[in-house]
Amino acid sequence: MSRAEKKLSAGAAKGLSKPGRWSDGGGLYLSISADGRSKSWVYLFRWKGNAREMGLGTYPLISLAEARERRDHWRKVQLTGHNPIEARRALPGSMPTFGECATRFITSMSSQWRSEKHKGEWQALEEHAKLLWPMPVNHIDMAAVPAVLNPIWETKRETASRLRGRIEAVLNYAKLTPSGPGRTRQHGVAISPMCCQPAKI
Repeated sequence: MSRAEKKLSAGAAKGLSKPGRWSDGGGLYLSISADGRSKSWVYLFRWKGNAREMGLGTYPLISLAEARERRDHWRKVQLTGHNPIEARRALPGSMPTFGECATRFITSMSSQWRSEKHKGEWQALEEHAKLLWPMPVNHIDMAAVPAVLNPIWETKRETASRLRGRIEAVLNYAKLTPSGPGRTRQHGVAISPMCCQPAKI
């Protein structure tokens, strides 16, 4: 790996708190939530001319070194002519991302929503919950969801409350899918409606 692809250090990853995405090179980014409380690794790449985003796990659960190893693995998969996201999805026991579950849930429920406004609000879920979108559902913990809600909880309480309900609905749906986590635990975290509570400030 070239030096240009090692822009971050373990100390820098720990110390960064400014919201945004911080590049380590080679498509690996440390994504920091709007309130600076939650961090996750993402691999950004292009597939058939389109920008794609692949979640690699939350920080510090996944270290910088581990994130680089995961990025390298999926980049090699891409170089063999396979879409890394589809390849991971095809693995036995693979866990769907929040975005995948949300898309399936919205598709399955849209025929029951008569209000165009209601449909539009659900379609905007990706914009409001973009931090969660690439994350495997079993990696969404007590820090990830509040990181989405807290920036708007005090100023847009009703919007935040509705957003919390939609996130909770998707997580509950994820439990029921054949490839979902159900009641199992991953890294000591269980998917629970409690994940959807905003942090007290």
